[in-house]
Amino acid sequence: MKSGTIFLLLGLLALWAELPPAAGRRPGVCPTVKGPGLCVEMCNGDDSCPPGQKCCSNGCGHVCRGVITRERPGTCPTPTGQGVCVESCRGDDSCPPGQKCCSNGCGHDCMGVIPRERPGTCPTPIAQGTCVERCRGDDSCPPRQKCCSNGCGHVCMGVIPRERPGFCPTPRGQGACVERCRGDDSCPPRQKCCSNGCGRVCMRPIPRGHKFPPLPQA
Repeated sequence: MKSGTIFLLLGLLALWAELPPAAGRRPGVCPTVKGPGLCVEMCNGDDSCPPGQKCCSNGCGHVCRGVITRERPGTCPTPTGQGVCVESCRGDDSCPPGQKCCSNGCGHDCMGVIPRERPGTCPTPIAQGTCVERCRGDDSCPPRQKCCSNGCGHVCMGVIPRERPGFCPTPRGQGACVERCRGDDSCPPRQKCCSNGCGRVCMRPIPRGHKFPPLPQA
């Protein structure tokens, strides 16, 4: 009977130890408990811990611990040398929006990330645009757009998508000077965006491997 009571008390104690503290919560996740720790209350909520730490269970009581932060999207720049050996950040959540906690070659600093590049190709600038930075990487643009150079600054633009297989038919004269498509992805399936001699329209392509008739001899 006594042993059963002891196990029940230990179970309730472990459950109580896992309950979150009453004070305000900081971002991040507490490390996994690896066995019972000291039954002491060294903190009372995350606000009672140093910056970058949370009030976490040690299996019996609560102590301040470094948290497992949520990783932000993007890639840290590659260090170009040995930076200052200081820890200016502790995880991405301790950095301003749009930055990550990255190695500087010795310590860690908040840095602008190298964002994930979306598929497709930016249009070639045809003139010098406005010298403004209206985007910072593809992730800052609406869907199906990329952060592209306008000849001076960067703005979100529709991309030149991947080319579909096959060849466009050779124009047989000058067609209507209209742009009815912008890249193969803007056409129905199995069609390509082809020149009609002046503008661009969707056409059925000539498949690869097609044998063209021989050119007439002079």
